[in-house]
Amino acid sequence: EKKSFGKIITQSAAAIDKTGKGKKLVKGWLRDRLAKLSEKDCELYATGLIKQGFDSDDILREVLDESCLHHLKNGHRLMLIKKLRQEGHENFVTNRGSWSCNMSFCT
Repeated sequence: EKKSFGKIITQSAAAIDKTGKGKKLVKGWLRDRLAKLSEKDCELYATGLIKQGFDSDDILREVLDESCLHHLKNGHRLMLIKKLRQEGHENFVTNRGSWSCNMSFCT
């Protein structure tokens, strides 16, 4: 049986976040910033972040940077970066990450 990439990520993240509290928190954090995000994308993005160790408010606030968002679709990534800059998120105020956006709406 061939497994999809999303299913593999979901299974490995479940092993990391056994209680499910991290995923609920991360999904809420994503939805607060990307209100029109589909359930499928929200699930995939939250799982990817949890797999990288982003499972608490403190870690999302203090450590997350642009290089950690490689698994998001381009439009969602750009919008999230824009929102985090507007919030004054320390790691998104300037293009310090390995990926940067030169589009006018990102600044």
